Amino acid sequence: MRNLLAKFNRRRIFFGLIFGFLCSFATFGAYFLLRNNISGGEKAGYALAASVIPTILLAIVFYALSTYMDGKKKERKGIRVNYRDDDRKYFLIAAGLQFAGWIPMFLAYYPGIFAYDVAGQIPQTAGTYTTWHPLLHTLMLKLFYNILGNSVFHNVNTGMALCAVVQMAAMAMMFAYMHLFFRRVSLSKVTRILLLIFCMFVPFVSVMAVSFTKDVLFSGFFLTVLVFLCYGELDRSYFDQWNTRIAFVACTAGMILFRNTGVYVWALFTLIAGVIMLIRKTWRMALLFVMALAAGLLMNAGLKVSLKATDPQANEAYSVPFQQIARVYNVCGNQLGDDMKKEIEDLIPLAGNYYEYSADNIKLETKSVSQYKDRYLRVYKELIKEYPGEMVKAVLFNTQGYWYIFDKSACHVYNGHNEPGFGYFLTFTADGFGVETKSLLPGLRALNERLFEYDRYEYQNIIPLFLLCSMGLYFWLLVFGVLMAWCRKSRMAALPLFYVFLLVLTVFCGPCVLIRYAFTYMICVPLILKMASA
Repeated sequence: MRNLLAKFNRRRIFFGLIFGFLCSFATFGAYFLLRNNISGGEKAGYALAASVIPTILLAIVFYALSTYMDGKKKERKGIRVNYRDDDRKYFLIAAGLQFAGWIPMFLAYYPGIFAYDVAGQIPQTAGTYTTWHPLLHTLMLKLFYNILGNSVFHNVNTGMALCAVVQMAAMAMMFAYMHLFFRRVSLSKVTRILLLIFCMFVPFVSVMAVSFTKDVLFSGFFLTVLVFLCYGELDRSYFDQWNTRIAFVACTAGMILFRNTGVYVWALFTLIAGVIMLIRKTWRMALLFVMALAAGLLMNAGLKVSLKATDPQANEAYSVPFQQIARVYNVCGNQLGDDMKKEIEDLIPLAGNYYEYSADNIKLETKSVSQYKDRYLRVYKELIKEYPGEMVKAVLFNTQGYWYIFDKSACHVYNGHNEPGFGYFLTFTADGFGVETKSLLPGLRALNERLFEYDRYEYQNIIPLFLLCSMGLYFWLLVFGVLMAWCRKSRMAALPLFYVFLLVLTVFCGPCVLIRYAFTYMICVPLILKMASA
């Protein structure tokens, strides 16, 4: 037995067991969490008992996959970046194929998916701007909707169709930059072809590519910056050229400008990276990160001043605490004192509208946290002391779709809307703005909406499609990458991992589970897995 165990990597077994336990316990914990006829202690006990065999099986999977990704010992020389004369040609072909793969979804939803926050941004283009939504994205909508659509073409559909084409082209080039990276680091041709097909045709990629939400271009810039970071870890001379540095700063600024949370992600990352750079004694890279942060902040400030944009009540970041307080108010209301009830009702007037899968029902009418911070803290401290179980449940329900592989809550976020266009995707065109969906491939649109619509989740009956679209699966693949890199002591994976998981942290703090939020980290998984084996 000792000789048999000696043939195996004990460290890999240990990390495999950690991965297996975390994934299986989370899965079964969520399963029992949804059953109201079982007490909290029993749920934890059942989850632990049910996790034993899956933990072992997943540990075996972790061991096998990580060993395969390592390659043979005699071939294990690390990842090297190999530049070729035809790299530009490869990039253009990859971008062209990527763009072509999204055309069917564009035609199915022509002129594009006019949904999500767009309805709140279009009125701003008349001249009264707020920083609730990224100003640069609002200006982009003004260019295509107001200037080109209304003034030039006298048809907003034409303007928004042009917007979709430009966005698709930009995203195709960003994805092609990732495809080129994989070629340069000698990822196998078969794997690269499969990855290209994945990015061309998997529904959550193609639907988001034609959606007019800020999260799309944000995700593209985020992905591109991640590719830059991967290059920087594998090739220390990659940033020696000024054009590369300028492109990196521009893409980082783009990430900051296309989502308000981008600045928090990059600021925290710059702080963490600065410590790592201090250890590595690579001051130039640390300075480049600071310059990228400064560029994004200055450009954002310039837009705010020039547009005279106002700052609305910034309570979005407190969606999870609002959910926790509202859950206790609804579930444990009979146990709360009258004074506490009145305090909650005054701070969160819509607390009675609590919906476990979304904070949107309650967050818009809450009193400003910055003005009433002491009252919020007093309520929060008292509730978390008296009802810790319900406070934890509120977080678990609100984030369930991001970590539970078999989740269905993502199809329930738009509670009360059971017509086509609501569900896993939001493809319902906003009313009152003159944009009209004229599907040129109605069959594809009908199929897509039937598969992903509210309360039916037919896509989950098709196992490959269900797994490809499971937000939770991509989260656990990221965890797999973290543990694999830790197991192998892969220092090259440190910065990319920190970068992506800071983004995941902001996603978990969001008001609900939506594919447009998860989209960013989902498309980063291939890069993280590759860097974990560096």
